[in-house]
Amino acid sequence: MKKRILIFGLTSNYGGMEKLTYALLSHLDHSKYSLVFVNSSSKNFVIDERIEKFEHRTIYFNSKRRGRYKIFKNDLKKLFKNLKPDIVLEIFGDSTYVEPLVFAKKFKVKKRIALATMGSDVSSLGLTYKIVRFLARLRLNKSTTHFLSVSPKSSKYTFRKTKSVHIVSGVNSEQFKFDEKERALLRKEFSIADSATIFSVIGRICPDKNQLFAIDYFNSYHSHNKNSYLFLIGNYENEYYNLLKNHIHSLGLENNVKFVESQPNVKAFYSFSDIILFPSLREGFGLIAVESQANGVPCLVFKETIDDSLKVTNNLIFISKKIEKSDVTKLINHLLSKSCNRENEYLKVRDSYLDLSSLQEDISKVFE
Repeated sequence: MKKRILIFGLTSNYGGMEKLTYALLSHLDHSKYSLVFVNSSSKNFVIDERIEKFEHRTIYFNSKRRGRYKIFKNDLKKLFKNLKPDIVLEIFGDSTYVEPLVFAKKFKVKKRIALATMGSDVSSLGLTYKIVRFLARLRLNKSTTHFLSVSPKSSKYTFRKTKSVHIVSGVNSEQFKFDEKERALLRKEFSIADSATIFSVIGRICPDKNQLFAIDYFNSYHSHNKNSYLFLIGNYENEYYNLLKNHIHSLGLENNVKFVESQPNVKAFYSFSDIILFPSLREGFGLIAVESQANGVPCLVFKETIDDSLKVTNNLIFISKKIEKSDVTKLINHLLSKSCNRENEYLKVRDSYLDLSSLQEDISKVFE
C-alpha cells in the first residue's frame, strides 16, 4: 500500500520551492507514495500539470480562515481526519505558519517533516517579527520529527540552532547547457544585435529579488556602453513593478530595460545573456546561481545572501551589498573580456554535488 504524504507550503509562483518540488516529482518512486498537495491560495500551482501527470492530486484549502482561528482549526481537523496521512511535509519560505505540523502531531502522524528553503539576514528583521518567529519556532521544534534544509543559511534562518539534514536542491545541469541557437533566436526576437551586451535578472519581480539594485548598477555600466540592455524576467507585483517603471523612466532607460513575463523556457535566457545579476536579499539556496554556472554565463551574487558552497565554477562572483557602482562596472568589463568555453561549463556542475542526480537518494532517506 502506498504511503500518503500531505504537503504544505507551495505557492502559485515558480520559485525555488516549486523548482525543488518539480525535481522531487521527477525523481520519486511513484509506486511507493501518494502525494496530496494543499493549495491555500486563490491561484493554481504552476506545477499542477506535473502533479497530475504522476497521478497525485491538489486540494484547495481556504487560507482566508486563518483570521478566524476556531473555524480554521476545524478545517484542519477535517483535513487530517479525511486524508489520514502517513507523512506530513511542510515547505517553509518562512517559519511563522506552523499549524500543519502542530496538527500533524495532534493526529499522531509519525513522520512530520519541516523543510527550510528561505535564507535571510536575521539582523535586518524588526523586533516584533523576531518575537513572532521565536514563538513559532518553539512550536515548530515541539511538533517536528525531521528537520531538513536546502543550505546552511536556510537552516540557520528557519531553525536557528536546531540541526538539520541538508538535501540537494540542484539542477539538471545538461538542461542548462549553453545553446548558441537559442541565443541567436532570442536576440532576433527582441531585435538585438549579437554585439550588444545583455544583462538579465531572472526571478519574480518583487522587493526581495531587489531588481532596483540591478537597474542602478546597469545604469552605471550603460553610461559607458550604450549598446547594452537589461532584461527583468519574471512575474511581478504591481506596486513594485510601478516603482521600477518610474525609476527606469527617471534614468531615461525606457529603451534599454525590458520586462519579460516568466517563461516556460526560461533556460534560453541564460544563453541569451552575457551577465546574470542576482542581487536577491533572501534566498535559502539560490538555484539561479547554479543554473548560471551550468550555462557558463557570469553571475554576480551577494555574498551576504548566497552560500559560498554553491561556487563550483569561476563564473559565480560574490560581491558585497555595499559595493560601489564604479567597482561593479570595472568587474563586469573584466568578466566580459575573459574568454570562456560556455558549452562545457555544465560538466563542472554535473560532476559536483549540485546536480539533481543526487536528489533521488536524498528523497529515499527522507520518506522511508
